[in-house]
Amino acid sequence: MDSPIQIVLPKSLGRLLSLCVSVASVVSQGCLTVQSPHPDVIQEIGSSGHVASSRAVGSLAMLYPEQARMTHRAILTVRGRQFAFDGYVAKAGDNLRLVATGAVGLIGELKWSRNGGAEIIRNGPFFRPAWSKDYMARDLALLLAPPVKTLTTGWLSDGRIVLWQAIDRGNGQLRYIFSPDGETLQRIEYWRALCLAYSVECLRYRKFPECPRPIPSEFVVHGESYELHLSVVDLVTTTEPVKTQNPGAVGNGK
Repeated sequence: MDSPIQIVLPKSLGRLLSLCVSVASVVSQGCLTVQSPHPDVIQEIGSSGHVASSRAVGSLAMLYPEQARMTHRAILTVRGRQFAFDGYVAKAGDNLRLVATGAVGLIGELKWSRNGGAEIIRNGPFFRPAWSKDYMARDLALLLAPPVKTLTTGWLSDGRIVLWQAIDRGNGQLRYIFSPDGETLQRIEYWRALCLAYSVECLRYRKFPECPRPIPSEFVVHGESYELHLSVVDLVTTTEPVKTQNPGAVGNGK
């Protein structure tokens, strides 16, 4: 796969050349670098688990408000190097819009919908458009617009509830894993056959003033060859679209 980084950079970004070299070839089509265990076999929900599984479905459906605006702080780690940026997200049901800015200015602006997929609105000089469209959009959609209506309920061997669906023509599985009582989303996994290709840890549930229930405010994403630490720093319910801020004034990681 092509590197996510543009080969030619503006002179103003020359000081970031060493970082660009480190981030090159960030994504590869393979398992996570850590050794992956075999996927836990999903068992059919018994009569005693119907309440918990129904609760998990409801918890995932209401994980975030239907209409919301969020500010995220993110740190991308590749080959031991880190890059900090801010994300401004507008959510209207299954329609999402992201503006990402960092010390280098605009990183990218994209929108995603369940029916239309991902579309790049603007792309900065740092990441390749294809990487933003495929991987930034994937993280955005899996976290903020899970495919609740198409998921099947099951049990894992340790008693946790799993909502899952077959993907990639039956060769893979997308899993949303909940606590045994179905209240708390703990983890998201994408298995490609016996290979754990992608995972997300959902951490630090927090009650925001305009949310009816606590939501995970931190995520640790393990992608194919990258790690992303994502924190929700602000969330308000609104129908206003996300606004692009001055790229030079945000995302310095301080």
